[in-house]
Parts: sequence; C-alpha cells; structure tokens
Amino acid sequence: MKNKIIQIFVIVFIVLIILLIHFAHEINFASKEIIRLQQNQQSYFSDIKQYRNKNNELVSENKGITLQLNEFKNLCSEYSDEIKRLKVRLKDVQSVSNTIVASDIPLSLPLVDSIVKVDTLRCIKYSDDFLHIDGCIEDDTLKGQIYSVDTLLQVVSVERKRFLWWKYGCKGVKQTIKSKNPHTTILYQEYISIKK
Repeated sequence: MKNKIIQIFVIVFIVLIILLIHFAHEINFASKEIIRLQQNQQSYFSDIKQYRNKNNELVSENKGITLQLNEFKNLCSEYSDEIKRLKVRLKDVQSVSNTIVASDIPLSLPLVDSIVKVDTLRCIKYSDDFLHIDGCIEDDTLKGQIYSVDTLLQVVSVERKRFLWWKYGCKGVKQTIKSKNPHTTILYQEYISIKK
C-alpha cells in the first residue's frame, strides 16, 4: 500500500513538472508574441526619418514590422501575389521591402545650333505614369523640370538545395528586386544578412 502511494505521488509529481514546463513554454511564447505585436504597433505609427549624412546624401530610415506567414498572406495580399508572379515560394521568403523613389531634377541646358528654329519650338511637355518632363526655351537655353517616380519591390528568399525533385536545406539567400518604372535600370543590388 505504501509503495502504491509513493508511485502515485511520483506520477503526480512528474505530471506536475511536465505541466509546469508546458505552461512556462506557453507563457514564454505568449510574452514574445506580445512584444512582437507591440513593436509592430509602434512601427506602424512611427514616421519615416529622413536626414542628410556627412556627404550630404539623403538617408531614409523606418522601423520594420514582423509578420507570421499567415498574417503576411492576409494583410499583404498584393505583395504575396507579386511574389508568386516572381516565381518565389512564400515559405522561402525571409523579408519583403517596398521603396518608392522620386527624382526631381531642375533642367537648364544651353541649346546648340539646330535645324529647328527657336521660334517654332517654345516648350516641351512629356508625361507618363513614371516620368514628367516640362521645359521651355528662354534665350537659347532649355529650362524646366524632370520628375521621375519609381517603386522598388525587394524580396529576400531562401534557395533550397535540390536532389532530383526534392528540395532540402539551405543553399543560400537570394534577393529579387523589381522596378515598376520601365525607364529604370537596376545597376546594383546587395543583401547582407546578420546572424545573431
């Protein structure tokens, strides 16, 4: 009888330890989720910080948000559709970045001898969804403005190792950038991942 009571006590003690470990794990997960959601909320309400560095180059910073894959699919459906069109699997995506860039360039060009008479061509105007050129000739000089807008979509995904048709492990990280402006050429791209 005494052995059965000890066995029951040991079993109850083991079950209590297992439950304690399980609840500690759940509390840890819940606290991390609360912190993630608080950071997302702060990021959502923070403004983009813009400043000029020592070389007078414009630098822009903003806080990122962290989403789970199902949240990303629901909240950012336009991005997930675009990623699928880029033929990248959503479960391989590590981060997504979208940047809109605008260039506003004042224009003042001296005119050289030309077949066209200055009197017949006084102003130039061109406009599409991404590029606006507006200028007029004043005293043998073309003066005006060039305004260009571009949107860059950046997707960072995992490249999987392949054996026949199986994909496994991680061969490397791949960055895919798409420009929506047909006048833009991407000259350079770089992605650096820092492991903590």
